[in-house]
Amino acid sequence: MDPSVLLTFAVAVFLLAVTPGPDTALAMRWALVRDRRAGWAVALGSMTGVTVHLVGAALGLSALLATSATAFTGLKLVGAAYLAYLGVRMLFSRAKPAASEKPRRRVLPENPYPQGVLSGVLNPKTALFFLTLLPQFVDVRSASLWALPALAAVALATMALFWLVFLLLVGGARSAVRRPRVQAAIERVTGGVFVALAARLALAVR
Repeated sequence: MDPSVLLTFAVAVFLLAVTPGPDTALAMRWALVRDRRAGWAVALGSMTGVTVHLVGAALGLSALLATSATAFTGLKLVGAAYLAYLGVRMLFSRAKPAASEKPRRRVLPENPYPQGVLSGVLNPKTALFFLTLLPQFVDVRSASLWALPALAAVALATMALFWLVFLLLVGGARSAVRRPRVQAAIERVTGGVFVALAARLALAVR
């Protein structure tokens, strides 16, 4: 493929990546309260979700979201419910200061990678983004054997670059947030953000 086409596609994907959303909020929460490795687990989960949407767009499955109001509404409500569930858990989580306890497992009993996957997969806006974007660069019905894999590789590489920079910046601030009260505040703020994101997703239109 023409390198200029790949570069333009990479810029479009990067703009998607830097747009604040549930994936970035989730990764920041895990990186600050646990460690950078947990943030990377969310990032890998998010990129897994992107891969699902890329495959869906290539196979035409994502077109169902664009043409069926029922499918779009169903997916967005499931996604909103999941975000609300995460937000409520964060809002009502409790961190006990006893030295004998292990704060990491107490504050974050969940697994970051599946959270990242579900957060990415259950976002219909990402599905529609790639459904709209791919045809601008290649006809998915008559594309060459390597066109779609090349675009998918560019998308994932661009996402990985964004996550690398983002988590390096977030990880640099972790030393200032190790106190239990600060970590508890992060949980509350992030929980509120997730509830707000759930409400926004539930009210989203195509």
